Amino acid sequence: MTKTLNNQNKNVFNLENSNFGIVSDFPPKADQPRADDIRISNLKGVLKIFLLLVCWMSTTTVALASSCAEPPPVEESYAISSSVFVGKVMMVRERTRNVKVSFKVYKVFKGTLDDVSVVLTSLPNDIGQGYPFHPEEQYLVFTYLQEGRDHTNLCTRTKPLSEASTDIKILDRILRQEPPPAAAATPSL
Repeated sequence: MTKTLNNQNKNVFNLENSNFGIVSDFPPKADQPRADDIRISNLKGVLKIFLLLVCWMSTTTVALASSCAEPPPVEESYAISSSVFVGKVMMVRERTRNVKVSFKVYKVFKGTLDDVSVVLTSLPNDIGQGYPFHPEEQYLVFTYLQEGRDHTNLCTRTKPLSEASTDIKILDRILRQEPPPAAAATPSL
């Protein structure tokens, strides 16, 4: 009886200290995996799940950071914007909830702006798609009103002036109220 009780205690002890059940004193059969093999196999499985989770989380973060749809064409962006202008960033100041950007305004396509205008954007690392403005750089800025203030973000047509020549030509045409250039005539057969 004492020997049986000791074997039962041994099995209970092994069960508590092992994730794989009772370990017996008998050698495993040829077709059964050893306990060490099971532990390594389970560890590899857990590691694979962990790596998949890390990969998924990193792609989800990237997806959230760049989940804007293609901005509408210039004409539509102009129509839905509260202001459109070209300006040079004078100051970028991070605040608690957003970033306050001061611009020296050079040309206004839409809206009523002072020589120095302030636009708000979300924090750059925020899901709000904050636009990463850099001091002393020039931008074509499309804003929208939110709570009575001009805002912009990555999902608007806002872009560095060096990448905005086509947009500026279209905006100049809109200001002159010229119709868009006609599509090239296709010869009829």
